[in-house]
Amino acid sequence: MFKSIYKDIEYYIRTGNSLDKIIIVNVAVYIFFFLVFLGISIFNLSVGPDGAISEALVKSYVALNADFIFDLRHPWVFVTHMFFHQGFFHILFNMLILFFLGRITGDLLGDSRVFPLYLMAGLCSAIFYLLATNLVGMGGIALGASGAIMGVVAAAGMVAPDFQIRLILLGEVRLKYIVLAFILIDLLSVAQGGSNWGGSVGHLGGAAFGILYIYLMQSRGLDLARPIINWVDNLNAPSKEKKRKESFKAKVIYNKAGIKKPTKRGSGNINSDADLQDEVDRILDKIKAEGYDKLTEEEKETLFIASKKDT
Repeated sequence: MFKSIYKDIEYYIRTGNSLDKIIIVNVAVYIFFFLVFLGISIFNLSVGPDGAISEALVKSYVALNADFIFDLRHPWVFVTHMFFHQGFFHILFNMLILFFLGRITGDLLGDSRVFPLYLMAGLCSAIFYLLATNLVGMGGIALGASGAIMGVVAAAGMVAPDFQIRLILLGEVRLKYIVLAFILIDLLSVAQGGSNWGGSVGHLGGAAFGILYIYLMQSRGLDLARPIINWVDNLNAPSKEKKRKESFKAKVIYNKAGIKKPTKRGSGNINSDADLQDEVDRILDKIKAEGYDKLTEEEKETLFIASKKDT
């Protein structure tokens, strides 16, 4: 049974999109540390005569610490904190938001931008958290993917503000109002100075980066994710070359918003690159007006190809 589960996970990591991989890593990290903390509790592990290994001690080396000097001495926490969750409902809520809203970002900006956006938004969230907590002299730790997810969600709201999402009890709600609600909740938390004050500041930092990222792409043509995309491409160069030989060739064109438009000669009723550009523009306008769920299977396939190809 466990061998079969391992093969399933390996398959999804190898063939899944960036969003799937991020979710799998988050869940795997949660399960790993759940077992670690369970072992600490059951076996009362200790190091030396007085050095008991506690859950808090383990967290301090994975989560982001309000002590900036500690973080500089343990720089990996700037990344590990955004994959580390405390409690089942903490990770469940975060992964559900990432799954349902993050796919919009991947569909419209391209799959290769999802992970860089997640990573950079998480780092920006960490910076906001450290600046805020040190400014007021507050201690504590920050953990969870919320700041990184806020960047991905805010970016989706900037790209397709009128994208409609069906919510239980509320019906169809435009994405811009969902993003605005998340931001207002964090603003209220900051204003009230609650126990998660620093975390809320971090969430706002992640959202600010997502908004800035799309603004720079749309207005200046500047893609802040490009260095990370190039780095990942270099790591995957051998496997990408093999796949490229086995798959059809596609030309990718970027419009002002940085949204990819694939062109494939000789497919369907599309007879030229210009025809396909017009078709993709029409699809994007339809998403903004009616929502992604209103697309036909053929229209979704066009966007799927656009999100997968990065040549």
